[in-house]
Amino acid sequence: KILSFNESNVKVLEKLSDLYQNIEMYKEQLLILNLWLKSDASNSKAISQKKEAYKALGKDEVDVDKERWKSDPSNINFALDYLRSLRNSGLEKEIISVGEEMLVYDRTNKLVLEIIAESHLNLYNLNKAKEKYLFLYNNVNPDYGYSIEISKILVEELLFEDAYEWAEDAVLRSNKSPEAFFQRAEVLFDT
Repeated sequence: KILSFNESNVKVLEKLSDLYQNIEMYKEQLLILNLWLKSDASNSKAISQKKEAYKALGKDEVDVDKERWKSDPSNINFALDYLRSLRNSGLEKEIISVGEEMLVYDRTNKLVLEIIAESHLNLYNLNKAKEKYLFLYNNVNPDYGYSIEISKILVEELLFEDAYEWAEDAVLRSNKSPEAFFQRAEVLFDT
């Protein structure tokens, strides 16, 4: 039994966490990990151990990243960690909802927009995915990869002329990328 210790001493907190983990006292370990993360919110070992403790207790590991993000919603690193956890869990609707919240802090964040667009594609929300890729192309970076994605969506929508224009744009922007040429061939094949 511990009577008292300095709650800001990270080395002591780390040793206590390791000890509780070794003797499988996960609830107590979580108390220590919360103190540790209060002192050092980005410590990867503490975050990893907290996820392991959650798993051992039958809790959802995604909640660790959710808690971190909720504690500081403007922190893009916490936000991206949370989105990755949601993606790893296949929670596409939550990705879109959380991602849209994150865009309040930076509406042109390329990674967040790409993750949202990909989730829309996975849910077969073609119009919404196309909107995100068009936004990325027009407002963030006119990258040929976005042209390819837009072209693929337009093929799905049977809009072959538009799909070909976007595939051609990809060829021109890509400096002769095989992927862009392949998409143009796919459009021609499908027409």
